[in-house]
Amino acid sequence: MARRPARGPAAVLVLLGVLGTSACAPGGAEECASWPELSSEQQRTDASQLVVIGTVDERDGDERMLGVDAAAWTVTVDETLKGDAEAGSRIRVVSTPETCGSGDWSDPLDTDTPLVLYLVGDDQGNWATVTPFDGTAPAV
Repeated sequence: MARRPARGPAAVLVLLGVLGTSACAPGGAEECASWPELSSEQQRTDASQLVVIGTVDERDGDERMLGVDAAAWTVTVDETLKGDAEAGSRIRVVSTPETCGSGDWSDPLDTDTPLVLYLVGDDQGNWATVTPFDGTAPAV
């Protein structure tokens, strides 16, 4: 499904609700999600619980999210811009998958280039990119 413009805090709450319940969904059919467009750095930061500059180290399996297998990655934190993560620590990040899309999506965490990662988490300490499209940006 196509991205839709964010409509203030309500859109972020819907987004967080989708991510929060997706981990609990049984391994059934793929779920189609509508994602708010978080086109500015400020919008991405506001929608995130943790924002870090980091380097993706390696693939770390898969997690079921929104009815599909989503790639998980180990990331070394270089700097924390929002939230609590210690520089030098390693965190596991699930790359929120595009669902019901065109199939042109490629995993933004599958790179050797340092990234700014915009992340949401759950109460078990699991992290995922805030959306499939706006969860990363090149680190400058």
